[in-house]
Amino acid sequence: MDEHTLRVLHTFLAAAVDDESAEGIVGPVVAVRDDVPLLERVVALTGRDPQWRPPGAGVARGAASEA
Repeated sequence: MDEHTLRVLHTFLAAAVDDESAEGIVGPVVAVRDDVPLLERVVALTGRDPQWRPPGAGVARGAASEA
């Protein structure tokens, strides 16, 4: 996503956040550091964890699982 669009989204979402309840559009705002990429800050303002990955996302297909 281009930088301009991310900045517009960030400004919009930051203004939409209820300061008292810290509710984003889809859930509670996720705390992130100020130095994370802008996309991650936008995702966090919506109420989603920018670090979330589906289970097994880091495992290569066909790799043996540890048991």
